[in-house]
Amino acid sequence: MAQAPQPTQPTQPTQPTQPTQPRQPRQPTHPGGAPKAPPKSQPGSGATGQVVAASNWVSLRYRLHDSQGEAIEEQSRQLVYLHGAQAELFPKIEQALEGLRPGARISLYLEPQDSFGDYDAARVYLVDRRSLPADLEEGMAFEGLPGRVLGANTAPTAPDAAHDLIYTVTDLSADVAVLDGNHPLAGMSLRFDIEVMEIWEATPDEIEQALTAPQA
Repeated sequence: MAQAPQPTQPTQPTQPTQPTQPRQPRQPTHPGGAPKAPPKSQPGSGATGQVVAASNWVSLRYRLHDSQGEAIEEQSRQLVYLHGAQAELFPKIEQALEGLRPGARISLYLEPQDSFGDYDAARVYLVDRRSLPADLEEGMAFEGLPGRVLGANTAPTAPDAAHDLIYTVTDLSADVAVLDGNHPLAGMSLRFDIEVMEIWEATPDEIEQALTAPQA
């Protein structure tokens, strides 16, 4: 009698492997836009004019709301970025901050095309449950598409399609897992409530580092 086919061995997910919270948004940055290193200069060190302008570090506090005005997270977030030199913020946000001073507050409404993009159903995959870790749970996230893809929506072949996305387990059964490569806030109209906290001048070395660092 022929041997029954053996299930494929579980593949190990790449980092991050810890479960993520549902609807946990990333910071409002472009992919790979996190600062390459924290600034060595500090608030008050050579600040010129104390306005949001090119080559100044800017410290922000912000909170996101959906189109109904409901807060997406329980608490606000903070972000420090080098204005005009790092792809830290969506362009419309950076433009709106230009010229503001510490203490200024703005509310900015962004459509999906100006923030986290439209929801793309082609980034949703059915994956063989047996080809994934045994401790798989809903909300778990993987860098790159893991496991064996099932159904008509076959695995992506473009280099940035499979490997540069974070896939979140959105549904799970005994045989199939649903992995979604869309950002949790994709397709949503958002309101950003932003407060400028501090502004200070970057050093020449920090500016050069930011301008020459590769952008993901």
